[in-house]
Amino acid sequence: MFGIFSQKRLIKKAKQGDHFAFERLVKPQMQPVYRSAFYLAGGKEDLAWDLFQTTFTRAFISFDTFIENAPLKPWLNKILHNAFYDHLGKNKKKKEILVDSIEEFPAHKPAGIVEKQEDPLENLMVEETKKCLHELIGQLSPKLREIIILCEIQEMTNEEVQIITGLPEGTIKSRLYRSREALKKIILQNRELFFPAGGRG
Repeated sequence: MFGIFSQKRLIKKAKQGDHFAFERLVKPQMQPVYRSAFYLAGGKEDLAWDLFQTTFTRAFISFDTFIENAPLKPWLNKILHNAFYDHLGKNKKKKEILVDSIEEFPAHKPAGIVEKQEDPLENLMVEETKKCLHELIGQLSPKLREIIILCEIQEMTNEEVQIITGLPEGTIKSRLYRSREALKKIILQNRELFFPAGGRG
């Protein structure tokens, strides 16, 4: 990656509005943030991309508030958390979540979001499984959906989740348990998506 002095220099430049320095700093977090946005969006690519863009646009604009020695990952996910609930708030009366167009930043999707594999059939099966999982997680309530994404997919610590959500540790543990149980039920109710007829032993 880059040394501590180089990182401090990049942070200083990013705080002054240097777009290149900012992008170098956040680049390692782009793919994880997009993955979280995709799960939050329930597999809806347009919404995931809008959340992703909103997150990094807001991060760039407000980077002067970033504390130099603070971890970048929970800071960015806190912004994604707010962006997600902002979109929910704007569209709470609609069944389908729609988003307003926003200024694009960055102008390209992070590399490596879809990883190509040598076997086309295996690649198709992996992508179909991921798509099904995105859609099923999308059936969880927003609060349960976010917790399972942060804890299980992003593998964040309780302390990081507290920073992002503002929830006490006990609430996080309780909500994680409920989200796991709810997801199990949803998967069992949709088992044919993972085990098509004739495909089980």
